[in-house]
Amino acid sequence: MKKIRMKKSAFAATLVATSLVFGAVGAFGATGLQKITAYLNHDIKFNLNSSVWTPRSADGSKITPITYEGTTYLPARAIADAVGTDIGWNGSTKTISIGEGAADAEAGSSTGAVTGTPTTPSTGTTTGTTTGSTAASKNKGSLSDPIALGTSYTYTDKSDYKPEKNGSYGATYTITVHKAAPITSAGFEALGLKQPDNTDEVNYMLVDLTIKIADAWFKAGTDAKDMYLNIYRPNIWGTRSTDGTESVIGSNDLGFEGSLYTKEREQTVGIKVAPGEKKSYEVTGQAIVGVPKDKPGLLAFRKQAQGIEYNDSFIYFKLK
Repeated sequence: MKKIRMKKSAFAATLVATSLVFGAVGAFGATGLQKITAYLNHDIKFNLNSSVWTPRSADGSKITPITYEGTTYLPARAIADAVGTDIGWNGSTKTISIGEGAADAEAGSSTGAVTGTPTTPSTGTTTGTTTGSTAASKNKGSLSDPIALGTSYTYTDKSDYKPEKNGSYGATYTITVHKAAPITSAGFEALGLKQPDNTDEVNYMLVDLTIKIADAWFKAGTDAKDMYLNIYRPNIWGTRSTDGTESVIGSNDLGFEGSLYTKEREQTVGIKVAPGEKKSYEVTGQAIVGVPKDKPGLLAFRKQAQGIEYNDSFIYFKLK
């Protein structure tokens, strides 16, 4: 996660230190890491079951393999999703598990895949604000008029960057933030995670939310013939103070029991959306976000469609 002050940025420690496997996370705040010089290898191409395949991140952007001292490192998470196998990250032991047992590793326990509605661990967490209401929000989702806690916000969006090459895809999204509670050092430990070392700058919160993806569609491009369903879930951009002066970019929604990623994989692993098809799913789970210290903060998502003004692309949700 990165903490941003307007016109000035400062690096903040991350929750997960495995960027090659789990996506773009700033890993230099973690222990056991060594700074290196590596190269993006754009010459490598992928074939999946005899068809051209392009690994992509959760926001749909292309992932390029990295070459370092003669060894090429591939995007394990994207490949695991493509071939329909599990891959898990245990934050307490810093262990990556692939295939059988990976679901247990990701949950950080021996109980296997999570079922039912996740709950906030009681150890080390304080009582947060929650509501059972799921009525449609009357708020606009702007910085000055954020979505109220416990109400749902529905919008349509699409990813259409260089569609002739990358293809395009989109859906109708409904997001509801149910609960947000501060998480302490003991709370991180209960989840099998190490507490970040920047708590003097950032307050961390455990957020319960539901994301619905309806009528997901895909239009092919020269380098993309279909799209995996898990790609459609919108990522949490981060948080921003209500006065707009400070932000904490990023979130962690994997590697602990009840996480959004764990819950999502139960429904989407290996499932594709082909041109002409429409698919839908719903996931309820948890994510950890950082909030600017001692300032009221808002949870932020961003729309992906090209042509939207930067400030207009954000959707803000209250955390209390």
